[in-house]
Amino acid sequence: MERAMEGPLKTIRFSLNGKEVELNGPSSQASLNDWIRAQPGLTGTKKMCDEGGCGCCVVSLTKTDLLTKKQVTIAVNSCLCPLYSINGCSVTTVEGIGR
Repeated sequence: MERAMEGPLKTIRFSLNGKEVELNGPSSQASLNDWIRAQPGLTGTKKMCDEGGCGCCVVSLTKTDLLTKKQVTIAVNSCLCPLYSINGCSVTTVEGIGR
């Protein structure tokens, strides 16, 4: 709850296909899908319905479960995932699966 009181994140850090990424001042409106396709140019993650229904934007997200403190990997629709919400996570796109 304290995080919400501090305001928006100034910097987020995460891993994308095994490479560390640090972004300063990410837009609160940007989705993970928008950033993946524009910045590193990983166009294997598609954008179609922008509603999470078609599944073409799914990426693998590994994060720490707040209750168990264990790493869990889940599939997320990157078009619905705010970029700032992946701070501290590891993201694997279709380009990173074969590595």
